[in-house]
Amino acid sequence: MVLLQEDKIIAGRYRILRVLGRGYSGTVFLTEHTGLQALRAVKCINRKHVMYRQFLKEAMLLKNLKHPGIPLIYDLVEEEENLYIIEEYIEGESVQTIMLHQQYIPESTIIEYGIQLCEIIMYLHHMRPEPVLYLDLKPSHLLINDGQMRLIDFGAVCRKSDCESYSLGTPGFAAPEQYDGGLPDEKTDIYAIGAILFYMAAGKAYEENLSNEADRIPASGKLRSVIKTCLHHDPAGRYDSVAELKKALKTALKYERQANKNGGISSLISGLNSTLSYLTGNGYRKLLPMELKATVIGVLGCGPGTGTTHLALMLAGYLSGGRHKKTLLVQRDADPAYGRLQRACQGQTEEAGRQKVFPVFGFTCCRNATHRELTDLLNESYELVIIDFGSGYEANRDEFKRCDRQILTGSLCAWKREVYLGFLEDRAKEKGNASILYTAQFASSREIKEIARLTKIRMRPVPFAPNPFALNEESRRFVRELLS
Repeated sequence: MVLLQEDKIIAGRYRILRVLGRGYSGTVFLTEHTGLQALRAVKCINRKHVMYRQFLKEAMLLKNLKHPGIPLIYDLVEEEENLYIIEEYIEGESVQTIMLHQQYIPESTIIEYGIQLCEIIMYLHHMRPEPVLYLDLKPSHLLINDGQMRLIDFGAVCRKSDCESYSLGTPGFAAPEQYDGGLPDEKTDIYAIGAILFYMAAGKAYEENLSNEADRIPASGKLRSVIKTCLHHDPAGRYDSVAELKKALKTALKYERQANKNGGISSLISGLNSTLSYLTGNGYRKLLPMELKATVIGVLGCGPGTGTTHLALMLAGYLSGGRHKKTLLVQRDADPAYGRLQRACQGQTEEAGRQKVFPVFGFTCCRNATHRELTDLLNESYELVIIDFGSGYEANRDEFKRCDRQILTGSLCAWKREVYLGFLEDRAKEKGNASILYTAQFASSREIKEIARLTKIRMRPVPFAPNPFALNEESRRFVRELLS
């Protein structure tokens, strides 16, 4: 293990500022070039390391790489005890960190990152005199800065002829042949690209041993097909080249952008049922003797006054905008807000007071629905059903968790923050909450990141939307991202 203190000068001219990371091959330091006052990443490898010769060979290979998605190698310095690899310092957040703090990446962004990753790997595969294989793609090795992806840590890279049997790799991202004694090739990296795409779409690593895991990828049909092809257990079933994979991703991106141009609804709905099935299973379908055609979305607040009704109305108003999408909003608590909404839509009439089901801006609303009424409504011809449970997690927990999509909201304003944080701590300790999506009213991005760090729960801030039936672009994007 390499032990070096801050402010020490290494490799003749690089002052250590801090440790960036430690791994099997060595330690990476953030340093400052004493002459240029420029930041450099310096990888320090002990010359007594059992694989030192292999690391030196890889370093010599890296010196010849010149691509905007790969850090530049400025120099190699061999001293008595250590080898120093002087690299370009790249700022940014890893995909792993982004998923921890953000939980959700829009599908179009996932595809764009996938295309960028393909371009980097294509560059390696097209090296001459023979292809270079990366062989250890994982979220912590991918940095994002201003929308641009960079690939770091080339500790496993090798020329194709040198990769006779490569068993190293990260579970969830390494191809089966890396563990089965097979011969790695370009398709090994294609598998890993698919695993990265899966990770960004699902928020978890791929588990090949789980039945139908690839069939339940939470993505639209186009992207799901691309990921499934990449993750084929048999290399023969994968794309023949990264170029072919990139072409498929470009087609998926074109489809996604066209869907968003048409309002986002068609893209949203096409992937919604597969996403919900992946997250929660059959939910309400288990309770009913017939097949349930509607997708059921539950919205629940951690306490009164946390914006549950407003959020439910935002969802209903947005989703009802899709062509041929019959949407129902059901109130399950006794909040008088729905009565006021009905009077605003139908006027102060005796008939309106007797009716529980009424139309609202393109969707249907049912106030104060009983469990029997809810069950009957779910068997009607609605395609999308949103249930507003109001507040009271314990009282509504079982019914809430039977929903296909579960959205829980709270407030981070000064006088409610402590209540929501306590609630989040309780949910973190409780089993079976992996499928819940958390949102927060009156939350800054800094607060969202801090809560993710403290509780390991990721959430989305609800944008300011004074009129839930006339959403601005920010609010429409929030709803799309919440449900896609």
